[in-house]
Amino acid sequence: MGVFGTTMVCIAEWLLFVFPLYQAYLELDEQRDLLLSSIDFNEIRNHDFDNRKIHLRDLNQLKTLLTDEQKAALKAFNSLRNKAVAWFFVALAGYIKACSSTYEVMEHFSHHVNTRVFILVIVILTGLGLAFILSRVLTNEKVKAI
Repeated sequence: MGVFGTTMVCIAEWLLFVFPLYQAYLELDEQRDLLLSSIDFNEIRNHDFDNRKIHLRDLNQLKTLLTDEQKAALKAFNSLRNKAVAWFFVALAGYIKACSSTYEVMEHFSHHVNTRVFILVIVILTGLGLAFILSRVLTNEKVKAI
């Protein structure tokens, strides 16, 4: 494959790192919104929990304390959390592929790839990807505030 093809593959693989990571953020944001909307802070009283010992190891005790609505919210919460974790691992795989593609592109331009330059390029590209995600996150927060 020529320089152009290798460069395009490298760009595509960096995108396969950035966008799944952004999707993981979106899943976590949706999870946070769902959690905050399902909590009625007026119903929570300290004396409700004074005499109850909750052992998280005993799932049956936890099930008896939860209402049906809380169980449904917990199930939705876990589903969104699992989706976010899955997207994170997809992003991690994309990151590893992107690093190897970057190395291949650098090999096309020189026979010996300097390790320091390679690490610097990886740090810069990672920073650019995270800066893109941060800009999208800040834009989403501004839209939510309106």
